[in-house]
Amino acid sequence: MSRIRIFIILGFVNLTLGVKWSSSISTYKAMLKYENLMLERLHGQTISAQKALVELKQNIEQIQLEAKEIYENFEHYFEHPVRQLQLMNRYKYDWRELENMSKVPMFLATKLYGNVTKAMKVFPKHQDRVAARQALLRLEHTYKLDTRDLADGNIRGKLAGKTLSATDCANIAEAAHAVGRDEQCKKWNAESLSRLYAIGVNTKKFSSLFPRKYVNCSSNSDKPSLTDGTSLLYRELCNEEIVQKPKKCYLWTQNKNYWFVFQPVKTEILNYSPRIIRFYDVARDFEIDSVIKISKSILQWGYAGRENIPEDKNINITSPRVGHVAWLLENETYKTDNGTKDDAIVKSLSKRVRTIIGLGGTKADVFQVSHYGVGGQFLFHYDNFVRGSEGEKYDGNRIASFLLYLSDIPEGGYTAFKYPKVYAKPIKGSAIFWYNLLPDGEANIYGLHAGCPTLIGSKWIAVKWFHEKENGMSRNPKYYDDWRGD
Repeated sequence: MSRIRIFIILGFVNLTLGVKWSSSISTYKAMLKYENLMLERLHGQTISAQKALVELKQNIEQIQLEAKEIYENFEHYFEHPVRQLQLMNRYKYDWRELENMSKVPMFLATKLYGNVTKAMKVFPKHQDRVAARQALLRLEHTYKLDTRDLADGNIRGKLAGKTLSATDCANIAEAAHAVGRDEQCKKWNAESLSRLYAIGVNTKKFSSLFPRKYVNCSSNSDKPSLTDGTSLLYRELCNEEIVQKPKKCYLWTQNKNYWFVFQPVKTEILNYSPRIIRFYDVARDFEIDSVIKISKSILQWGYAGRENIPEDKNINITSPRVGHVAWLLENETYKTDNGTKDDAIVKSLSKRVRTIIGLGGTKADVFQVSHYGVGGQFLFHYDNFVRGSEGEKYDGNRIASFLLYLSDIPEGGYTAFKYPKVYAKPIKGSAIFWYNLLPDGEANIYGLHAGCPTLIGSKWIAVKWFHEKENGMSRNPKYYDDWRGD
């Protein structure tokens, strides 16, 4: 406030002290000066508030437009990892800007600021953004992607329509360093510097501009080892770099079972020794849609094995499993977004699976539905239990696995078998089947398999495991041919 304005206000206060308004013309004059001063101030504040509201309205409308576009093309939008990361950033930076702007017009502050703050509490947190960065690193490493292309939103010719900023790249470098991936850290730091240089920033001052983000990518013995299961063979299988042997296809009737005499199951042998088989058209689209809708309402974060772990568990680039799971009981009513769904479809699908492979199902596990988003993976593992473990105590070990694909995936997400060096591409409605145990009950080392990271798209699968009890004498010898071959 200027000295003149302060003088007028103080003068007005002095003039009015102990003076009757009806007998003092000078007091009226001072009052009018003060009134004009207040009106000028209010007018200025109103103009400032109007400008702030216009700017706030424009920002809200821009976010609304983007949110509507994403919502209307939800599945397509989330197919690309760069778009996912950018959405995470929007929830942080754009909404943070709204939070700051909402404080300007005081008469809106309470409700507006309260709504923005409430929304911020349910949006992705810091650990979610770190997980998205680690997913990008996982995909870059496994699929041998070029760092520059990935930062430009280009994955094997599939464009995100968005690019990563210098700060985004620096954040990814920091995430790489945190898990000991120093080579990737160096690449992303270099990409960050390159993008700063492209917009005219003096890269020599980078460390002062981004002191927390710029990291020294030198090795640290305290960091996790890179031997996290993503071996060279794993990467070769996930990238289809190993030539597969010609497959044999035939129609399967399960010993002329009446279910399949008139509509036999299309069958393909993926590997002869040991037998790994793919069945086609096992599940129909409406059944798959129902199973996914049911599962969405009960998904939990999945860990290696049957255990579930809390949502806030630190999952990083070296975690053996990155995805969500749901167990579908066959005698339970489920609620979904579209209403109640009973268990009829789950029962029908279970019966069809048992009939196709000829194994008893009363001792089988219920379907475990797994969802792997972009970057989701499950490193090499066995489905069968270790002998003498708690898992095989009641119904015996898992004799066989039946893995049903509930979605097609544009890129990645293959099921890779380590020792026979075989991989299976996810094909919606098809299933792959293999035995986890040899005929003598010993573990089948050829059953070691992995779920490659989802590169583009979203992967849904349903797995059913069959146990030794009830199936000791019903193992189909056709599937056991040449178990111990090369």
